[in-house]
Amino acid sequence: MNKFFRESSVPPEQLLEEAFSGEIEIPYIDQLVDEGLEYAVPIAFSPATLDQAVWWDFHVQPTIVGMEDRADRFWSWTAILTAIALSQKIKGVETEAVSLLVEGANQRPYPVAMMLLLRDYPMPSGDTDGCFVYFLATMPKQLYAKYELLPLASLGRAVIDGAVVYSWNCGYQAHMGLHAARIKHNRNSHERLYRFYRDTCGMTAVDEGVEIPYRRRNDGRFFYFKRRDAVFFLRNNTRCSTRGKGGDAGFRPSLTDGFSSYDFFDELLQLLDQEVS
Repeated sequence: MNKFFRESSVPPEQLLEEAFSGEIEIPYIDQLVDEGLEYAVPIAFSPATLDQAVWWDFHVQPTIVGMEDRADRFWSWTAILTAIALSQKIKGVETEAVSLLVEGANQRPYPVAMMLLLRDYPMPSGDTDGCFVYFLATMPKQLYAKYELLPLASLGRAVIDGAVVYSWNCGYQAHMGLHAARIKHNRNSHERLYRFYRDTCGMTAVDEGVEIPYRRRNDGRFFYFKRRDAVFFLRNNTRCSTRGKGGDAGFRPSLTDGFSSYDFFDELLQLLDQEVS
């Protein structure tokens, strides 16, 4: 093991507790490659603003409305950031609105993804609390050229990665859950979304009918990250992208001198394997 844990005489279980405490800041992904695998495109996670939500509703949502393979056809991000976030606050649930920004040729940052996260929320597994992705949407690829943006490879993975990093840095030990929305009019997309969370991201689905800590029926499309699977996911994303200081004000600084994200996650996986064995 390298400098993180190599010389430590602390028992592995204590090292794990410290690693997942939230005091070790995990950097957000700050670059993705374009779909042509030619360019490194800077990205930034940032607290979403109402102006961004209004822009999305006027410039992105009209395209999504005509796409039967989208679960978010009739969403309004203005309503999500106002009325829906307020309704959660009334229930005592804290929310965090997040956007993923990419700079256009005019040097203006455009949101290419939006999320609303619930904090201190029960995980679908029912055994802990964490960060729950309540709403998530990405910009359709056909709109990228309109705003002179390069289509990004692995955008979906990057957005989920951001939710896991947010959970980690909040001290939730990378516990993150979500529900794969039902897409009633397109069975292929309905199943593809399920496979994305299960196979691409490595999340665990709660079997249909199993009791969940929510006032709704379990349709078998609730997902959560087991701790080791979350670390494995973060490590693999670090292999094909870079992590930096993240977004704007609102997120805590995350990089320290000499921080190697890949090595850190790789060592953490070894500790987790020791814990299992």
